[in-house]
Amino acid sequence: MAIVCWGNLGKAANDNQRIEQSIQEYVEGHNENVNAHQQEGSVLYMHRVQEKLDHRFGSIDLRYLTMSKVLMLSTFESVDGWAISGSFTAALFAAHLHTTAVNGNESYAFFTNAIESFIFDCAKNPFFQTSLFFNYDTLQHAYFGVGDIAHQWCQDGFGFKVVNGNLYACVVIGGIESYNSISGIDLTTLNIYRAEMNSADAKIEFYVNGVLKHTEITDIPVDTAEPFIEYYIKTDSAAERRIYIVDLLFMQDR
Repeated sequence: MAIVCWGNLGKAANDNQRIEQSIQEYVEGHNENVNAHQQEGSVLYMHRVQEKLDHRFGSIDLRYLTMSKVLMLSTFESVDGWAISGSFTAALFAAHLHTTAVNGNESYAFFTNAIESFIFDCAKNPFFQTSLFFNYDTLQHAYFGVGDIAHQWCQDGFGFKVVNGNLYACVVIGGIESYNSISGIDLTTLNIYRAEMNSADAKIEFYVNGVLKHTEITDIPVDTAEPFIEYYIKTDSAAERRIYIVDLLFMQDR
């Protein structure tokens, strides 16, 4: 009597597909299903929905970082390479840009690249983030952002503007600025300011402390600019004003 392996048998008299073939087909279909393991509490579900995607400490190899972006990160341990007018003092985890106690006095610092062929470019998805606070929120004008944000060179840029205690999302095109109010921010406490441009979709999103505050879709800069990053402050009275800057992050496409 011949011994027949059950795995070689068809599923039914009118079905020639073998059981192991059916199992393989099911497994492949399961693997291709984007909704597989999406029930609440499953590992894959938690991996996709968690706010922060964590990995084991020490498990990320630096060689896997993007090669398509130019990245700058600073905590202002030094201000070498910055063009400075007035006073810009380096101190680890809190450089400060400050004026004198004279009405109309201004101080600014901007960073440019020594390689002329590599400059701030609105067509390359520029991204900017900085953490800072002011010693006072009145009687001052301030700008911080990327490109020609303080519009001193009649070029393009975007970032944030402060007038007394008021904060604005600011865009500069050819030296002409447009701005939109951002409310509810205490300028004298440490806040994280972020502005990122999507060049293909022609929009700029402005965030404070991770919360989207304004999306600009009308006034969109398109040109390059000499400064990469700029901080600017000017007094509106005979009193000193300061910006304390904790860190800076800049990125754009190569």
